[in-house]
Formats: sequence, C-alpha cells, structure tokens
Amino acid sequence: MKITEELAWLAGFIDGDGYISICWRGSKPPYKYLRAIVGATQANFEIICYLRDRYGGHISTWKNKEGIGVTKKQQFQWAMEGTCAEELIVRLTPYLKIKREQALIVKEFSGLSINGRKNKESRTRQIECREKVVSLNNYKGGNLIHENMFAE
Repeated sequence: MKITEELAWLAGFIDGDGYISICWRGSKPPYKYLRAIVGATQANFEIICYLRDRYGGHISTWKNKEGIGVTKKQQFQWAMEGTCAEELIVRLTPYLKIKREQALIVKEFSGLSINGRKNKESRTRQIECREKVVSLNNYKGGNLIHENMFAE
C-alpha cells in the first residue's frame, strides 16, 4: 500500500472507530500537563496490533461488565500520545472527514510551545484547545457534518 493510501485508510479508521483528543497527564500541579492523543478501540485484536506495530503507541484491554455498554466482547484499545501523536494527526488531517476539526485544533495546540517550553499565555491557549476538542468529542449527535465535508 502506498503511503497516501495507508494514511487515507487510517484516517477512515480513526473517523469511524477512533478518537483524537487532548488529555491531562501528570499527578498534581505544577506537574500536570496536556498531551495530544490519537487512538482507536476494536474487538479485533489483530488490527489493533497492526496499528501499534506500524505507528507505535501502546495497547490496553478491557471488557464491559454485564449490563454496561454496548458489547460484552473483550475490547482492545490502541493509543499514542505526545509529539508522535501530534505528527501523525497532522499527516492524517487531509484525509479526515469526521474528526478533521479536532485534528486542526490539535495542530494549533502543538504549535503553542516556544523552544519546548510553555509560557502562561500558551498554557491558557492550550487549555482552550483542549476544551474545544472535548466539546466536539462530547457532541451527543456525533460530529457535525459540514456541507463541503466530502469536497475535493
């Protein structure tokens, strides 16, 4: 598969079964910090292993308890965080349809550090980026579909 085909496939997979977000890490202030994250959850372990082997990141597993959630099947989650996630999200952005807006916010988020350090203003803007992404991800009707979403 060509690189562009691979990225288009992954973007479709992320649009359908994945997520793009900005999450808090660390324990307590002043050690708390924000990181970009991209990942997907599936019952198919083989595809999750492929994502980890191809792109890096880690795998976690969980199973819904009886009566909670949509499925009782074992679920596998692939995720990657930080700079690697930011770089992958930027590469996926042209191919994303449903989660493009989250990707663009992560791109803005990743440009907010100066020489690897964050000042108070950039920290405030990073928190605003996180709030925007969380709001988009929590939209109960799914992501908003724009008229020109499938335009070339």
